[in-house]
Amino acid sequence: MAKLTNNFDESEFRCKDKDGTPWPAEERGALDNLAKDMQIAADAWHSLLCELYERIGIERKVDSRIQVVSAYRTLEYNRSVGSNDTSQHTDRLGNPAKNTPPCAADIRPMLQSISELRMGNDQILRMFYLTIRRCVDEGEMAPGGLGLYFDSNFVHYDNRGLYGLPSARWGDEIEKGV
Repeated sequence: MAKLTNNFDESEFRCKDKDGTPWPAEERGALDNLAKDMQIAADAWHSLLCELYERIGIERKVDSRIQVVSAYRTLEYNRSVGSNDTSQHTDRLGNPAKNTPPCAADIRPMLQSISELRMGNDQILRMFYLTIRRCVDEGEMAPGGLGLYFDSNFVHYDNRGLYGLPSARWGDEIEKGV
């Protein structure tokens, strides 16, 4: 598969359906935009982990890989996972409910690789979410949707703002202390 950025290649953004349907060729620009934003998130996460390891005195190579849990979805697959037809994971081809390209990824840090931090998964996921939120808020990543899913252990990010849609946030219980 073709490498999109230092950390990501095309295969990671394929639909998770039984056929592994690739991102639509007609929407390649949207894939490039999303991969660029995912690389920014990966770089920011790496920097944060390096700083934490340094502060607590752990000397080792920092493994800051990010797993793409879900990115592009065909309309059929999107429905099968219980999502709505306007999901940012779907494309506009053959989907009358949508007029923008796919632009979403559900992502998580590779938690087993940072066990030395002795933090629970929820704490690490919260830290990961806040890292991405900072990148979006500071304009490093495109504006869009940002959601925190503790139950499924991932962060949703989409760059819908590039396509004229308003930003959205959900699942952000951080200020409530959850």
